[in-house]
Amino acid sequence: MRTLATVAAALLVLLGSASAPAPLQAQRVERVGSGAASVDERLDAVLAGRYMLVARDTTFAATDTVSGPVLVLGATAFVEGVIAGDLVAVDSEVYLRPTARVIGDVVNIGGGLYRAEQAVVQGLRIDRPEANYRVVRGPDALRIVAAPDRRRIELDGVSGFHAPTYDRVNGLTLRWGAAYRPPHVAGFDPRVHGELAYRSERGSWGGGLDVALEKAGTAIVLGARDVTVTNEGWIRDALRNSLSFFFTGRDYRDYYGARQLYLEVRRRGARGSLAWDARLRGQIEDARPLRADDPWTVFHDTVRPNLPADEGRISSLIATGSGEWAGTLATLAAGAALEFAGAAVAGDFAFGRFAAWADVAMAALANHGLELRLHFRGPLPGTDALPRQRWTFLGGAGTFPAFGIATFRGDRLAFVETTYIIPLGPRFDVPFLGQPDLELLHVAGMAWTRGQDRDLEQNVAVQLRFPFVTARLATDPTDPVDAARLDLGLTLPRAGRSPWEPVR
Repeated sequence: MRTLATVAAALLVLLGSASAPAPLQAQRVERVGSGAASVDERLDAVLAGRYMLVARDTTFAATDTVSGPVLVLGATAFVEGVIAGDLVAVDSEVYLRPTARVIGDVVNIGGGLYRAEQAVVQGLRIDRPEANYRVVRGPDALRIVAAPDRRRIELDGVSGFHAPTYDRVNGLTLRWGAAYRPPHVAGFDPRVHGELAYRSERGSWGGGLDVALEKAGTAIVLGARDVTVTNEGWIRDALRNSLSFFFTGRDYRDYYGARQLYLEVRRRGARGSLAWDARLRGQIEDARPLRADDPWTVFHDTVRPNLPADEGRISSLIATGSGEWAGTLATLAAGAALEFAGAAVAGDFAFGRFAAWADVAMAALANHGLELRLHFRGPLPGTDALPRQRWTFLGGAGTFPAFGIATFRGDRLAFVETTYIIPLGPRFDVPFLGQPDLELLHVAGMAWTRGQDRDLEQNVAVQLRFPFVTARLATDPTDPVDAARLDLGLTLPRAGRSPWEPVR
């Protein structure tokens, strides 16, 4: 399918070349100064090859098809047609109209990117309006200049504040962070980042400080922090979990407190529609158990106990790799991690463990979709058991909707979830709720510890998913009547275009 798409794109380029805007006469383009290492690397890659230069206000009409990469410098570009390749804009304004289609990445550096919801970007969308780059027009060349007066202080999120979280251990957690960016040192981009956190239920403060040196996509980071850690972030994101606990008192996570000191080397990169991240971290973690409390909720549910961590120090080496790929008819996000802990630096635990995960979404019949979620973790050969701060669980919405929260716990886990999605269309539009999707769900898996003999459990469910509300009927197929459970929950709209949605 991907080969056919490539051939089709090439034919479109040939057919559309007669009507596409003509590029400027050959003009020298050079990059001056050093800015963000990842941005400089991307610009160098474009300038090293062949590209179409757009340095004056240009419109690519709906009938136009041009081959990329297209480099827009100090201009305004309106894209209504097809760009078969990357679109990179510096100090420019780019408008992607509803009929626009970019068969590659769209990168905005120090300008404005305005994308209609129906516009299709088959690669990555990298929007860096804050990047301090400008285009200078000289008599003999166009210069991309990394401005020296970059902001030394950068605030996280909105005025420094992160999105708040709410759970049964910390109550309301408010976090504020900022970074200081000193001048470049020998080609490295230094960064000092600090964060402060307040937890209302515990009445305690936390936070962290890290120092990073980055160059050409590679960074070395030294940091220390006092944080609340969970191993259930894979089940549902922090926002959905916070809303669930605030309204219904259901917290789908366990927590422990930790003081961490770490040294990390990471490498990030992107090629076409693939983005990847690799990290190697040496870490000292001192864990402490946390008690579940009783924060206020709209509809109070029974407070579920929090799994206590094993107090002690874990001195470990952690290797993590992850990647994301986006195609026209499918997307994939996957990763794996290995951790080896020992007695170094007064470590109290010795073990080896692994974790692996994948999320796949693809187009199915007609306008239907198929999603597959996999998660596996456990001790490596030679390790009998892991400390409880490396355990996780299954049960409740997000894993086994027909079972209670955390029905199955352990340091070993296998989980597979399959969802078939049928968009019902405008005929089934419900006022104030929107258009629903009919989803058929099957999950299988188990969490266990050494010495336990457990078979895999299964759940099946039918759910009607609106943009913000989902109604679900779930059951255990081995006991379909007694185990049946009807549930109404909060959901969030899917971000971006799903692979099974039509390309407009």
